[in-house]
Amino acid sequence: MFFVLSKVLIFLVLPSHVCVMVIGAGLVAMAMGRQRAGRWLAAGGLVALLVLGFSPIGAWLVLPLEQRFPKPESAPAARYAGIIMLGGFEDGRTSVARGTLSLNEAGERLTETLRLAARYPDAKVVFSGGPASLLLPQTAAGGAVRRLFVEL
Repeated sequence: MFFVLSKVLIFLVLPSHVCVMVIGAGLVAMAMGRQRAGRWLAAGGLVALLVLGFSPIGAWLVLPLEQRFPKPESAPAARYAGIIMLGGFEDGRTSVARGTLSLNEAGERLTETLRLAARYPDAKVVFSGGPASLLLPQTAAGGAVRRLFVEL
C-alpha cells in the first residue's frame, strides 16, 4: 500500500508535473469563460516549466545533499564495514528485454561502487533497490547487478 501511495504522491508533487497541472487548470479556466485567470495560470505554469527545466536550479538544490558526506579519499583512513549502493541506475525494461544489465544516466552509482569495492575488498556491498514501476514490477535488477558483481 505504501509503495503505491508513494508512487502516486511523487507523481503529483514533481515540479514539472505541478507546472503541467497549473497549465491544464489555466486551460480549463479559459474554457469555462475565465479568460484572464486562465491566461495567467497557463502562462505562469509555462514560464515555471521553462525556468525549472532549462536552468541549473535543480542542480543547485541537490548540490548540498551530494556534498554532505566526504569522499573516501578525503575521509580519515578507516576500515569500512560495507558499501551501500543505491539502485536507480538500471534501466529495468531494457535489461529485461536484452537479458543484460542496461544503465541509465545514474550509472556512476554502479561504477563508483565497483571502484570502492576494489579499494576496500573486505567491505560488504549491499544493493538497495528494486522495481520502481507500478506498471512493470517484474523489472527488478537485483539479479543482474549480482551477476555483474560476481563476474567483475
